[in-house]
Amino acid sequence: MNLETKTIRSGTINDLDQVYPLMRTLFDPTTILSKATLGALMKKNRYQLYVLVTNTKIIGFCWYLIFKEHHTIWIDYLGIHPKFQNQGYGTYLISHLLNNHHFKPQYAFVELELDQETPGNNFNRRVMFYQQQGFHLTNIKYLVPLDDGIPVALAMWSLNKQYQILNATLSGIIKEIMNTIYLKQPMMPRVRDRIVSDLDSKHLVLRSLQILKINP
Repeated sequence: MNLETKTIRSGTINDLDQVYPLMRTLFDPTTILSKATLGALMKKNRYQLYVLVTNTKIIGFCWYLIFKEHHTIWIDYLGIHPKFQNQGYGTYLISHLLNNHHFKPQYAFVELELDQETPGNNFNRRVMFYQQQGFHLTNIKYLVPLDDGIPVALAMWSLNKQYQILNATLSGIIKEIMNTIYLKQPMMPRVRDRIVSDLDSKHLVLRSLQILKINP
């Protein structure tokens, strides 16, 4: 990996012309927000984007939200162009987000899709990638309120390896995510309340990331 020719910078709405087609290549299109919705969220300065650029071509991206009061970053989508995968660029991008961002997070969460494997984005490879970055799976039953409700695994990272966060704090973060990103999704209130209710009924449990077998 020649980092001298690669740059990480904050993304703009104009970058969506390159980022969005790449997102549709890497993720199941039914699991991602529309281009118009992404642009609207960026205008509100609530949903933020990093892009990894070589010359003028975007080869990677990371969508995230910051919760300063909770010292937390929530990673929504992170992807690298298939031609540049397995070369350290994903690690470079997430390391920059967690360690070099102007906001220094104590915690980070990331959603890991549990759907069928899709080209360039297979679940097992993503699990192993996040394990290498220090993430651990939680026992939270998380759903993305798109389509008929998309089940995802939720993984957590901690700066000081202290994987402790109050359930009430995490509930507040999840409510804000739902109300910010998925406000116009019809099933959002039901999904949000279901996740929060499940979270309030248990302690946050972490386990080492492992390959999960998905039932067909």
